[in-house]
Amino acid sequence: MYVIGLDHGNTNVKGVSEEGELLRPSAYALPDAFGEEGFGNEKQLKVKTYTSNKFEKELYVWGEDVVEASMVIPTYTTENRYAQKSYRLLSEFALASLVSNKKKTFDNVLVVTGCPSREKGTRMEIELEEVFNGGHVVTVNGATKIIEVSNVIVLPQPLGTVLSLYLDEEGYVDDESYEEDYVGVIDIGGGTTDLDGIKGLKRQKEDTDTIPFAMFKVYEEISDYINGQNPEAGATVQSVEKQVLKGSDSYVISKRSSVDIKAVKENALRKYADFIIPRISTRWNNRAKFDKLLLTGGGAEVMAPYFKAWEKDIIVVKDSQIANAKGFFRYGKFKARG
Repeated sequence: MYVIGLDHGNTNVKGVSEEGELLRPSAYALPDAFGEEGFGNEKQLKVKTYTSNKFEKELYVWGEDVVEASMVIPTYTTENRYAQKSYRLLSEFALASLVSNKKKTFDNVLVVTGCPSREKGTRMEIELEEVFNGGHVVTVNGATKIIEVSNVIVLPQPLGTVLSLYLDEEGYVDDESYEEDYVGVIDIGGGTTDLDGIKGLKRQKEDTDTIPFAMFKVYEEISDYINGQNPEAGATVQSVEKQVLKGSDSYVISKRSSVDIKAVKENALRKYADFIIPRISTRWNNRAKFDKLLLTGGGAEVMAPYFKAWEKDIIVVKDSQIANAKGFFRYGKFKARG
């Protein structure tokens, strides 16, 4: 059985398989968005071309440097997300990017993925399963890959982080403390902030919540400011995130032009913290019961100072951007052993 752990978030797609790790923006582009002559002619970009057999005549470009395109097609939405063409296409592109280049056909693939905490056990979970189940024929840079997904496991996203700490890379127990501990997980994603209380590896429904506000709105506020300062900047959520996560206080448009974003960035981050932390405090009005508090997700590192001021011993998970996908993969390895 070939195992893929995949976390298709609102700002980034994160994946883990035997081939390694994947972290790319949740957006793709058309070839002409890189110029009249296509892409990659003037400089080497980390992008590839993709075609799905579901839309055979449509060619798309995706990769780490897709933010260099003049216009991107994001998968961000909060309504009927899993039914959207963009979400389904990019999920297929991610599957094709996580299988080996050494062969064409992959049978009996297990996909372990995640949904926001509140979607677990609802029709949304079923719709997410349908995105991955069955056959996928994807062409990557001219090479066709045939992927048959025989089983899909959908976990609540924050549980992925706990499983990444509980299990090792082969799916064996690495830290037995999670079999007993009561862990509170705050998962700061692109579209949602998810809470889960996990006691002895079992979710506690009373400590579960999904707040439909997260880093996408933060980066959107910053990009709106940049484009207001310089209408030619063409700042997007994806390009802003890339620079903010590097710790930059200036948004670089070109070697000749930039916009100072220090004040607007700090204001946007503070507003998010001022909104979200009281919501968490209300939901978790007795945090003394938790043996550990974990902060994870794509926004964990940039928001860490605000959360440490709230709960000084909160643990910022290492590689928090991809922690859920790691846990999904490790759980898949565990399940694959039967």
